[in-house]
Amino acid sequence: MSYRMNQHTPINIAVRVELSDAVPVLFRNSLRQIKWGIVVVGLIVLAVGVSLYRQNATSFLIPLLMITLGLPGLLLLACFLTTRTALENNPSYRGVFQYSFSDEGVCVQGLHSKGDLSWSGLHHVTETRQAFLLFHDKYNAQILPNRYFTTDSDVAALRALIRAHVPNTKLIAGEKS
Repeated sequence: MSYRMNQHTPINIAVRVELSDAVPVLFRNSLRQIKWGIVVVGLIVLAVGVSLYRQNATSFLIPLLMITLGLPGLLLLACFLTTRTALENNPSYRGVFQYSFSDEGVCVQGLHSKGDLSWSGLHHVTETRQAFLLFHDKYNAQILPNRYFTTDSDVAALRALIRAHVPNTKLIAGEKS
């Protein structure tokens, strides 16, 4: 029996992405995409607020504050509706996806698709408390909810594979959350 230093045992999981998995990822990525817009809108609101305050037009400050605080809620609602529509109307997102992770890369098979991706095909990987996010570019990710990993050792093994093959990673150092 020969032992190879970089050889990892393949990790296999079956994943079904739910609305509750996808909405936080879409919301987070939407905020990342519009971050400079948020700064500009914030500065404009601040300037208008200061101007109204100096003119003793404080009656406009409450509606301005309500609009400002309502914008994140509207973005979250938009993310929820967009994700729900995508999950309901796109057959490629339905069903269970079988993932296999190895030193060669990621193999995934769904109801209507099958594909292999080398590790170099990933832009970056981020781990949150709820999921691993495999980004194909700066904003689009495959979501692997932690609840589908059967053992802590599978999570640790996936982290090891990611660290070995994807240079741009943000992983949680500890065990499965």
